[in-house]
Formats: sequence, C-alpha cells, structure tokens
Amino acid sequence: MDMSQEIQQHILYGKRILIPCDLNSARQGCLLVKEYLQECGLKDNELLEWELILAEGINNAVNYVSSSNETLPIEVDVIVAEMEVTVRIHDRTEGIEWPEEAQLPGEDSEGGRGIYLIQALTEYSDYRKGRDGNSLTMRRSAQSLEMASVTELSNGQESDVQSLKATVESLEGTLDAMTEELSSCYESLSAIFHFSSELGRTQKTKDFSKRLLDHVLTIAEAEWFVFRQYFADSDRLVILSSSDDGLQLEDLKVGTDAEEVGIELKAVRSRQDEWLSAEEDVSHAEPLYTVVEGCHVIAHPIYLNEELLGVLSVGRPRNAGAFKAAQISFINTFAEFLGIQIVNVGYEHERISKGIITHELEIAQSIQRSLLPDELPDLGGFEMAASCESAREVGGDFYDVISLNEGCFVLVIADVMGKGIPAALFAAILRSLIRALPEYAREPAKLMTTVNHILYDDLSGVDMFITAQIVFVDSRNQLARVSNAGHCPALFASAEGNEVEAVCPDGMPLGVLEDTEYEEGALALGNSSKILIYTDGITEAANDPNEQFGDERLQNWLYSKGGSPLGAEPLKIDLLQTVKNFMGEAAPRDDMTFIVAAQQDV
Repeated sequence: MDMSQEIQQHILYGKRILIPCDLNSARQGCLLVKEYLQECGLKDNELLEWELILAEGINNAVNYVSSSNETLPIEVDVIVAEMEVTVRIHDRTEGIEWPEEAQLPGEDSEGGRGIYLIQALTEYSDYRKGRDGNSLTMRRSAQSLEMASVTELSNGQESDVQSLKATVESLEGTLDAMTEELSSCYESLSAIFHFSSELGRTQKTKDFSKRLLDHVLTIAEAEWFVFRQYFADSDRLVILSSSDDGLQLEDLKVGTDAEEVGIELKAVRSRQDEWLSAEEDVSHAEPLYTVVEGCHVIAHPIYLNEELLGVLSVGRPRNAGAFKAAQISFINTFAEFLGIQIVNVGYEHERISKGIITHELEIAQSIQRSLLPDELPDLGGFEMAASCESAREVGGDFYDVISLNEGCFVLVIADVMGKGIPAALFAAILRSLIRALPEYAREPAKLMTTVNHILYDDLSGVDMFITAQIVFVDSRNQLARVSNAGHCPALFASAEGNEVEAVCPDGMPLGVLEDTEYEEGALALGNSSKILIYTDGITEAANDPNEQFGDERLQNWLYSKGGSPLGAEPLKIDLLQTVKNFMGEAAPRDDMTFIVAAQQDV
C-alpha cells in the first residue's frame, strides 16, 4: 500500500484528513488537500497558493512535534462554503508565538518566512495553543476570476482580486529565494546520503574529507577550503586536506601558551564561527594570508563532547558576496559530519588496536599455560601439587618440576617482571634453559649462575629481570639444596620439627648483574617433610584494611601442617582457602603461585 492510499483511509466525513507525522506523508497530505479543493471548484492560481500555505503549516507540524507524539497523526480540517475556504491544522508541538503581523525576514535569516507567507496569502490566520495540541486556522475567499460574477466584480471585489495579484507578485522574489534554498537543501541531503554510505567503510579520512569538502564548495558557491585536523599528542592543528593540493602552510600550535594568530585559532578558542570580510585588511601574520585576501571567509571549529577535532575554513571571492544563512548552515552541517567521520575512524583504530592486544593476550595465555605441567608426578616419595592464579589476563609467574633419577627431582619457581607476551616469552626461555642444562640440575647455584649469564644481555636490553628459585631434592639421602635469585625463601617443615625453616641464599635477580655467582643453601630433611616455594603474590595478598598476609602467617600455616598427614593436594586447597579467607572481598594485586611437596612416611 502506498502512502497516498494509507492517507486516504484516514479521511473522516470527507473533509478531515489524518496525515502520518513524517515529511514524506506531509507532502502526500498536501496533495490530497489540494485535490479536494480542486474538486470543490478552486482554480489553478488559488490551488498553487493553497499548496504553499499547506506546505508551510503541515511541515511545521511535523518538524516540531514532541517526541512523545510522533506516532499521532496530524489532523487537517477543510471547509469550503459560500466562496470561502477554511483550513485548520491541528498539531502536537510545543506551540509557537503567532505575531499579529509578521515581517519579511532578511535574506540571511534562517527562519520566519513561513509565518509571513501564510499571513500574506490568507485573509485571516490565527494560532491557538491548547492542552491536547494547537490549532492553526487559515481562511481566504475563493475569488478566481472564473468563479466570480460580473456583479460581484462591480461591487468592489475586482479591486480585491487586483490587490491579491499585487500581493502575489510582491512575493515572487521571496518564493524564488525559498525555491533556491529548498534546492540547496535537496543537494545537501543528497550529498549527506551519499557520504553516509561511506561512514564505517573507509578509513582514509584525508581522501574522504577532500571529496566531501569539494561538494561543500559547489553547494555553498565557495572558491576554496582548508581543513585542519587536531592531534592531541602534539597539540597541533595539521592540514589534512585543502582545495589546493599544493598549499604549503605550517602547523598551528593550539595550547593556551601559544600566541593567538589568525582566524582559525580564534575560532578554536572562542568555540564559535569566526569571520573575515573581503573588505578587511589582512595581516601577513594571518596563517591563511595567501588565500584569504579579498575573500569572504568563515572558520568553523569542530568539537565533539568538548573534544577538539579540527577547524574548517571556507572562502568565496568578493564578487560572490558574503555567505548566506543557508550556506553557513550547510557548511556547519558538513563540518560536523566530517567530525563524525574522524571519530568513527578513531573508534575503528581503537577497536583494531584492542583486537590486536586481545589476540596478543590470548597468545601470551597460551604460552603461559604451556609452561605449566599438565600433571605433577609423585617423585621420591613426595606428592606434588601446585597453583598459579594470575591477577590479570597474563602474569609473569611460572613453576616447573623436573624428575631426575635415583629419587631426585628439581623444583623451579619464577616471577618475571612485567606482564603480557614479553613476560610469558622470558618465562618460556627460562624454563627451556633450565631443562636444557641437566648437568647442573644437582647443583642449583651453578645452574642459576649459568642461566643468568645466558639471559643477561636479553633481559638487560629491555630493562627486565626475573626472580627465581631452584630447589634440588634428594629424597634417598633426605637432602635439599637451594639457590635463590632475589626470590622469596623456600620453606621446610617436618613432623618432628619445632619450627619452619626458611632457606634464602643471597642472590641478585636474573638479568641485573652479568657476572653474579649465586650461592647455595643446604638443608637436611626430617620425617614427613613438607616443602613450600611460592611467589610474593601469596605474602603480599591484602585485605580491605590493606593488611598483608605476610611471611609470618604463611610460616605459621606451614608450621600447623608440619605433623599433619595431609597430602599435597589437600594442603594446596587449604592454603588457597586460607589466603582467600584473609583477603575477603579484596581483589588480588599480583599473581599467586606456589608448589607444595608433601613427603609420605619413610
């Protein structure tokens, strides 16, 4: 069903027409009223004038309707009686003030012509505001010469007709200007629809702006344009495009400490349009001096949510005259449209950047997961359990367990400074190095020294370091040897012991000093020994009052489990719960990683 048929279905009593509240339907509605008046006997000249009157009245009812009433139709009542036509338009806008006698607005004015036109073409017009809407009533005689009798003309109505003709003739200039303005609006809408299709599809803002602003020159009857985009990192306005590709202009410093020179910076600072007349003398200090002399110029700043995006300057030659109101409105509209494109491109770049970061984090997570053993074996009578919880998407912690022969094994734990892919890569390199040097596995100090020497150049080159701990355990001889590179102490407890022993030989983190010779601490293991190595995310876990879990609580926890028959997995679960209970609702600040080894009775 087309719009005309839809409107016809809303006709009541043959004289009331209900028009859906949109501009396309408004046009159809005007035509239906015109057809009805034609059926009533009005001739072409009167129909043309009523069409102008109706277009103004109905379009205003559409353009200014409140958002809550957009779904309600516009009511148009038409009454033709005794050579007189009355039309009443019922709108649901906020209402307007109706002057007793409207004045023809100036050529540069953007509004006011509609009321003037209605009053000029009708004998009576009145606008009344109401609670449920407003009514515009318009009335004029039906006095086309074909309808009027000779007697009527002799009674003085001929002079009324001549007066009406004179009024219409006086309006021809105004109607021509309105026609020109409507034509410009159609061109503007056509250009907007054309360029809207490119938004989101092109990332080439320079090419887009050049093509867009070339349209601006044509429609605004201008001669040249210069568009500068603002770059916050350098606080400068930089020419992105201009009508003259060979134009060479320096960037403009925007900061408040910069000297305010030229129409562009003036517009940016005032946040409103600034003007130059073709009659003004332009200083050589004006950055646009080479193009503005002898021109009428408008500089329009482009802001979005208080954020400066750029400034557009457009000029037309002296003989073309100053910009008209419609042209200024058009320039402003397309400048804002260009601002939308800049923001869209920025969002797209941000989206791509975030996508790349997300992908990198996924890679880093994959690397990190691949470093951790799928299962921890029971070695030399020890059960093993471990946990690694990252505070963010990717952490720098990792652990490993390396099985040797004759009931011996190596425990490794490390914390790479930093997060993301670099940390994950260095953790992978460290793990590979330790596993590639089995000849040093029973001598953790030598192993740590060798690894530091190999990694030093790479780590120091990117200002990174690694804290690490290597524990060699000989379960047959009940012996442990520890080497430490700036890491937390290794904790040992046994069933018959009265304390927890913390073993922490001195040693700089890996990558700090190239020639560091690491020390080694040895410890005899007791019956049912329990070993705990961890990263500082455990001891530095904090609750809401910002109190840290600390070394003492951790050692007390292990001491309480010294004589316990619990295996490694129950101990892991108990430690995690103990730390989380302490933290309460507070979020972890750092990765929390540990290995617990529990020796079965020997």
